[in-house]
Amino acid sequence: MSSRKSNKVLRRMSGLLIILSLLWGSPLWADGVFVSAGGPYEGDVGDEIELDASGSYMLGDGEIDGYYWDWDKDGQWDECFCSATAKHTWHSAFSGYVRVYIFYPGGVDWADAYVKIEGPETSMSITVSSNAELRLRDEMGRFLGLNPDTGLFDMDIAGVTMTAVSPTVDGVAELKEAPTTVYGMKYTLPLVHGSTYDLTLTGVATGWFEVQVEGFEDGTCCSNEYLVGMINDGEEIKVEVSACCEDGSLEIDCGPLRYCPEMEVDPDDEIELIVQPGGRYETTITISETKGLRPLCGIVLTCSELTGTPYTIPVSDISFNVNGFNVAAGGKQDVVMTVEIPEFFIGQVTGTVTVQCAGDNREEIDVVVRKAGVHAPTIEVVSPVYGVVGAPVEFDATGSSDRDGGVEEYCWDWGLTGEYECFDDPVCEHTWDEAFTGVVRLRVVDDEGNATEQYVQVVITE
Repeated sequence: MSSRKSNKVLRRMSGLLIILSLLWGSPLWADGVFVSAGGPYEGDVGDEIELDASGSYMLGDGEIDGYYWDWDKDGQWDECFCSATAKHTWHSAFSGYVRVYIFYPGGVDWADAYVKIEGPETSMSITVSSNAELRLRDEMGRFLGLNPDTGLFDMDIAGVTMTAVSPTVDGVAELKEAPTTVYGMKYTLPLVHGSTYDLTLTGVATGWFEVQVEGFEDGTCCSNEYLVGMINDGEEIKVEVSACCEDGSLEIDCGPLRYCPEMEVDPDDEIELIVQPGGRYETTITISETKGLRPLCGIVLTCSELTGTPYTIPVSDISFNVNGFNVAAGGKQDVVMTVEIPEFFIGQVTGTVTVQCAGDNREEIDVVVRKAGVHAPTIEVVSPVYGVVGAPVEFDATGSSDRDGGVEEYCWDWGLTGEYECFDDPVCEHTWDEAFTGVVRLRVVDDEGNATEQYVQVVITE
């Protein structure tokens, strides 16, 4: 329904529905939506263009809560806007239609708008020469090459062309260490939208590789960068490539090669220190490289301030015996973390240790520091509890707590026999087979083994 003629027909039909609804007492509108993409629109490469779909409206109850724009009409919407107006920048000359979708409970409808953008036609080519497989994903999540999530070859980026080429660097052409044949593949992408691309090379053999990134304006190369290195069988190497034409001239930038060794830390979830005031406590963190292909470089450990009530342990009281180091491929390094405890420390504080190295590797470990428990937990439980014979009766001790630690168990002695049924959860159920009026015993145990008991009144009727 994008043409003016279609719009007129739909509006006439809507008017007829109003008349019929008045005659028959039915709702004014049938379910549905009228969609208008506005336009036509004109502009220059690099300029932000505003598109207006405010002519859209619901044919019935409800409101439009989203406008989904498909900038290249590939059948998949690229951006969603809450308001009827949308802004988009074209980074290459463009003459064609864009589409806006509106979803409603009964389905989806759309409309097209014509867009004319003046300026240079821009494109980018990426040539890979190596024993590596290319994975390319843009900032909209579209794939070119092997999709690591599905294991399939995707062509989600519209307008891409692929051409087989010969390797251009002697080291790449020879690849004396590689048993397999070197190939070259050139991928050319239109830059109508511009993007930041994550380029991943996955080695299918060990040897050298070359990546050449070129930018073109109206067919003329205006940017040319080379990245050369060694890739191992099974290794991933990543590069971030940005391409845009926001100021009317094409800019192509390649980030550094990012190697991806595999880092593991132990412990990987939590460090817990049970302490006494004024003490000095140590714990060991082990950092390992487990892939065996590349070293972990420039490893840095940091700890946040440990905060809680009433004390805080500042970063200055937390140290590591070694920092800013490398771990060889397949190797490991033990790091001793030391925490100075305040003289009058009570309660519990928490924070995070971050382990970061060059590349994409980053791990976080939760830290809990608390005073050794000397206080028994306190009990807060719903009482009395009422129920009927044969039906589960709920008991709730959610309000129970331990001021110098945490509650470990909630144990119930249903018959005052000294035998307890224990739960991790403060809420549990119990069923009586006959009427009962009396008490049961609750025992709450903290994480230091300290316990508190309390009786709970119970009334069970037929």
